[in-house]
Amino acid sequence: MRIYKSPSQGTKWLFSPYRESFNGARIEERVVDTARQQDYRFVHAIRSGDTVRASFCGEKGVYDFASRFRKFSAESHAGNAVYLERKDDDHCLFVVVKNGEVHLDRIGNQKEIAAAFRNFCNTVQPDSLVRFTLLNFQYLENGVLATATEVFGDRIVHIPTPLTDKFLPEVEFEFVSVNDLPALLKSKKRPTLLYGAAVAFSLFALLSFLGPEEKKQEVVQDPYESYFTALKSGSVYVRNRLAQDYNNHIALMTLPGWSLEKVTQTMGQASYSVKPDEKGSIELLKLFAQKHNMVVMVSQMETVLISQGANQPVVDTAGESIYEVEDVHHFIRDAVDEYIPNSRIELLRDVPQGVGKWKVRELMFVFDGIYKEDLLTLGSITHGYPVSFGGDSSDPAAGGYNVVDQRFTGAIKISVDGE
Repeated sequence: MRIYKSPSQGTKWLFSPYRESFNGARIEERVVDTARQQDYRFVHAIRSGDTVRASFCGEKGVYDFASRFRKFSAESHAGNAVYLERKDDDHCLFVVVKNGEVHLDRIGNQKEIAAAFRNFCNTVQPDSLVRFTLLNFQYLENGVLATATEVFGDRIVHIPTPLTDKFLPEVEFEFVSVNDLPALLKSKKRPTLLYGAAVAFSLFALLSFLGPEEKKQEVVQDPYESYFTALKSGSVYVRNRLAQDYNNHIALMTLPGWSLEKVTQTMGQASYSVKPDEKGSIELLKLFAQKHNMVVMVSQMETVLISQGANQPVVDTAGESIYEVEDVHHFIRDAVDEYIPNSRIELLRDVPQGVGKWKVRELMFVFDGIYKEDLLTLGSITHGYPVSFGGDSSDPAAGGYNVVDQRFTGAIKISVDGE
């Protein structure tokens, strides 16, 4: 068994403890007897109907992650679920819930988890995989991504926040002293793992609890007409553009003979500067571009793939409310600080609009060594608010970043419309 500290919250999650299920008579005594026979001082036990599922360890102040993930899967009506997470190359985790039970939970370096994941895919009957949903946080790439895509297809969900941070250290999943267990099991009135309304797996649901307090104002006068006109016609929905950027990165990982060096963003398009190796050819690049609706531009300075922006106006997602730009700015800043390591939000300027009744606040998302999944996180944070990709519409530039070993360093401009 090993302990894994969550990236941001520092919660101590225990992996691979000894597990056993108990039912019938004298359950409390049998759980305690098992702990003492195996010389374990602490137990996590949860009752579901007539069954008690117990895990055992010798550590205090730790929590059972696989049991928590099992509950999450049950609440989501997903009896078969797989979870992969990477904090860095030396700290990765892999959990499988099969038929509503913890099938395996493991922690290791990237290569160890890759081997365990491939072994799982090879040993489970292919027809049973149809019922599995795979959740991924910053792990799937290269050969492992290809294996996952082949096996799980469209049942892969790339989530923007690690579940080890999202899950709170609840008492329900804490390892308690063996001496306290009998009274706890007899007195606790915890719900079983199959209660509650369905909570569908969603790429953006994990950040749904976030959000600044809405400040609404009825728009009854002409000075605000330009505000809604701008949201309908002059804005670019952040989440769509960043999701498109993420998908382009996934596609580029399958392009042989070429490596991505730089990305340049404008409000209308994204340009991907690529460099060939000894196997790279323009013909292959053109075939790739045709398949992914891109255009190849070749000059003496560089070779670029251009992708037209998948632009959608913000008004479709932000509703018809006027927000305080200060509130939204601080909300985005705080959420980025908490959920996207190695990044920050910087204030650029305020641009007055509509006879001074509202304004555009330009912000810069600055980052150094983030992952492509972090782009999705930023899209999740801004979703539902009047935040546009790029700055004031008079300036089409939206930033860019360099790419080294799948890590991004640079800056992207976004803007908040409001009072």
